[in-house]
Amino acid sequence: MKYWVGCTIKTANTDLACDIEIGENGVKRGKAIRMDWEEIGDANRLDLGADQGRWFYFRPEGNYKGIVLFPHKAGEESSKVYSYADIMVTLLDVPESFAEKLGCGEYFSGEGTLHRTNEKIYWRMWYPCV
Repeated sequence: MKYWVGCTIKTANTDLACDIEIGENGVKRGKAIRMDWEEIGDANRLDLGADQGRWFYFRPEGNYKGIVLFPHKAGEESSKVYSYADIMVTLLDVPESFAEKLGCGEYFSGEGTLHRTNEKIYWRMWYPCV
């Protein structure tokens, strides 16, 4: 099963923003097969450094803190091992299973970091309604 939501990422100081689509591609035995993100829309002024990638939950010292975005190129091996140096964006306090929890008109929001410039960001996840 696929779960996808929109997410707007905006820098706190310069007010530059971009929209990404983020979610899980398939579920097998209760676990996500792939956790992907990609930029959407044409008017994206904020350059994340890549237009698609993978994301993972991070839990320092066992406590849940949020998710991190990594770059990923089409054709790259799906089992690529990422290092802390590859982290592009950190989104703090994203609820676990966020894509399954959002309904039409609902959203989650919070803060984080754009690691290329070490800027504070604000993020807002939303479920697109028709």
